[in-house]
Amino acid sequence: MGIALAAAPAHADTFDNDGFETGDATGWTLTGGYWHSTDPSTGLPSWPPPVTDYNGPATQWEIQNAGNFDPNTGAAVVFAGQHSMRLNDLNNDYSITAMSQSVNNYLGNKLYYSWNAVLEPSHGATDSPSFIIKVTDKTTGTTINYISYSAYTAQQTTIFRQAGNYVTSDWKVEDIDMVNGHDYEMIFIALDCPYGGHRGYVYVDTFGNAIPTPNADVDFDPNTDITRGSDVLIPIGGTHDIDPSVPFYTITDLINQVVNPNFVGGKIQFDQDEFVMPLSFTVLSQGGSFDLNGRRGTFSGGLTGTGSIYVSGLGVLNVTVAPWIIDSGITVDGSTLLINSSLITSNVNVINGGVLGGRGSIAADIHIGAGSRLAPGNSPGTLVVVGGDVTLDDAATFDVDVDGRNYTVAGGAGSYDRVVLMTGATFTPNGILAPTLRGITGDATNTFTPTVGDTFAIVTGGTINAGAFDSVTQPATGLAANTRFDVLYRPTSVALAVTPINMAAWGADNGWSGNAIRAAGGLSVLRPTAGARSGAGYNLYDGLYGLTSDGYGAAFSQLSGEIHADALQAARDSARSFGGIVLNQAMRPWGCTPEQQSMGPFSGETAPSGEECGVTTSSKGATVWGQFIGLRNSADADGQSNGYRQTGRGLIAGASVINTNGTRLGFGGGFTDGKINDRNGGSADFDTVSGFIYGSKAFGPLSIGARAGYDKASVDTTRTVNLTTGGQTNKSSYHVETWGAALEAQYNLEVGKRTVLRPVAGIEWARSSADGLTETGSATTGLAFGKDKWTSARTKLGAELAVGVGNPVEAQVFGNWKHELKDPTAVRVASLGAAQWAVSSVDVDKDGFEAGGRLSIKASNAIRFDFQYSLERNGGIDSSQGLAGVAVKF
Repeated sequence: MGIALAAAPAHADTFDNDGFETGDATGWTLTGGYWHSTDPSTGLPSWPPPVTDYNGPATQWEIQNAGNFDPNTGAAVVFAGQHSMRLNDLNNDYSITAMSQSVNNYLGNKLYYSWNAVLEPSHGATDSPSFIIKVTDKTTGTTINYISYSAYTAQQTTIFRQAGNYVTSDWKVEDIDMVNGHDYEMIFIALDCPYGGHRGYVYVDTFGNAIPTPNADVDFDPNTDITRGSDVLIPIGGTHDIDPSVPFYTITDLINQVVNPNFVGGKIQFDQDEFVMPLSFTVLSQGGSFDLNGRRGTFSGGLTGTGSIYVSGLGVLNVTVAPWIIDSGITVDGSTLLINSSLITSNVNVINGGVLGGRGSIAADIHIGAGSRLAPGNSPGTLVVVGGDVTLDDAATFDVDVDGRNYTVAGGAGSYDRVVLMTGATFTPNGILAPTLRGITGDATNTFTPTVGDTFAIVTGGTINAGAFDSVTQPATGLAANTRFDVLYRPTSVALAVTPINMAAWGADNGWSGNAIRAAGGLSVLRPTAGARSGAGYNLYDGLYGLTSDGYGAAFSQLSGEIHADALQAARDSARSFGGIVLNQAMRPWGCTPEQQSMGPFSGETAPSGEECGVTTSSKGATVWGQFIGLRNSADADGQSNGYRQTGRGLIAGASVINTNGTRLGFGGGFTDGKINDRNGGSADFDTVSGFIYGSKAFGPLSIGARAGYDKASVDTTRTVNLTTGGQTNKSSYHVETWGAALEAQYNLEVGKRTVLRPVAGIEWARSSADGLTETGSATTGLAFGKDKWTSARTKLGAELAVGVGNPVEAQVFGNWKHELKDPTAVRVASLGAAQWAVSSVDVDKDGFEAGGRLSIKASNAIRFDFQYSLERNGGIDSSQGLAGVAVKF
């Protein structure tokens, strides 16, 4: 049954004569009559009275003046300004007085008006003096406020007081939600009782979109005297709305049409299970609530309105098909709310163990309280958040089902849960992240086992605010051995990543290099707990997470700093190469004089015996010499290191200042520049300066030589670590110094025409020292090294065969076995913050082999040209060296 006044005038923007300050009823439509109608089905007075009872002229209203007081209650009759309206008079004569007005394009989101009801208690809820208010949104065609204050129900509330034979509200301000720009109609009705024995009247004043300021003689407290019509309602119409006149209505009541699907402050309790409710619901400003009562139900007809919804009780409320569009938010208290259509509201607050899930969309701020859960999907699925902020308390849980690595929006078997942020929505990580691999309900295989390197984007599309999950609850089952879930935080996404628990142990089981394993073990002290977003090692591990097993091996190898061990080893090897050249110069015979030489091929007469014919080291006359050097080393990857390639070139020169009677003494120096490129993104540039002395002594066919030297290598390194967050580059500059010495014996055996075999034996020693350093560049991967010292020594046993001795052209071939006496592999100690580990160059075998050839050409007795090429193999290290030089004897 409706209430309407056809003659209500329409005004734009605000209410006309909103405080009756014109001293009359201008702008308002007033009608009146008497409450005589009865309900044929009950014989009782109709509730509410039909329009026909009050569509006549209004005679029992009066404009009130400031300074006057109600004779029954003593309250001021005007709330603000100089005037107000009183509907109904002070007599008890069945009277009804109605007042209405329409407004177009209302300006504001609120309507406030002041009222003071004076009602005489008499009969029941539907036949006592009352005050009825109806507000209709003409733009949408919906009733947004339809309530009554009754003398009967007023006696049960605290907002009315007893005043003699009356109950009075004193001045109150009603608060009604509006939509800016909509058109509205308001109707106010004051009623005596329908039996003529009890009166009811009401004062009305000050309409607008702001709380009015009262006159000084008005007793009004804005903290307690603003009402929303939810405390003293009586039902409107023949069928109850969902109001608080009873503790609750039931699903059965809705099905049997005992109650309208219209919330005005009341509660629906589930008394059935697994039902589908197709009705379309509204919720007025008084709000409404659901008590799930341990049951599950589906609502497919939608819900709209200005009020709020409160969901409580164990059970599941599933929203499907039609959307829920409500202004004032939803609270989920210990219940499960599944949004499988769409929800548009101001906020969703989940508390006391409640659950929010589903595969629909929510346009609202979402807050998950302590002990409550955000669980997108039904089985794996996607929950969309539009324009809202998602926040979780410290003890709240974000549940994520992972049933496969192939995400689909529809979800289900083989997919995983995701929250998608749209249109400015944000997500603030906090609380507990709880991924699940087994026991997933609904459409799921429950057989998926992720591998290291798998990532699952569980939040995408919007801004990820500062914050982090306090912890990650690892699944009890479903993960592979020695794996766990970690969290990747990115500006617009949050992802789960499957990572090894013990990185070093994983590397040992999966073929990582020794350097990678040691780096992984050392760096473990920096690893943050799962879910953390800060800490000394956070940036590093944030860049590691998401790599495959092989990717971890490569990254930890790059992190190990093996280029620095390679540089130390290469500097030592370069010093050894220089030393070999110097020692060869100390031991080389000069050859026959031109008078003794037999020009031509390596045949003919045997060269004359004696020290002048290249049999011994004796050679009269000081000599200067110089050689251009080119070298290349290639070290294969082994169980420790990834290997490297070394190239270099340089010049070495010396002077044999004493060179007579079987005795030779000399000195010299050299310079080389070179480069190392390891097979793992690191490189080092070398500039080496050298100084040396040498000497030899002939004892007949036996010659003994020695050399000593100092090499200083200036090393500039560049090292790159490839992380998921981008390549990290570090550089350093430092020196490696090497002191070295060698002793060698050689015996000359003439074995044929102009052919000499020279067995050789020797020993060499090197002491290398690498400066301490701190890399510049990325703080995430920058390493530090202390000063490292390393001593190496090896023996040499071999021979050379000289053919054409005494000829202008002499050819030699040689081969040597070299045996390491000490640790032949360079090792340095790296650190990153509190982490520390040893890093090794390519492992050098104890035994190596060298072979090569040399060609000497004498232009004259004073000038000789030398050319040499040699190869050396030591385990996985291949070295080659080429020389071209000249010697001049004075």
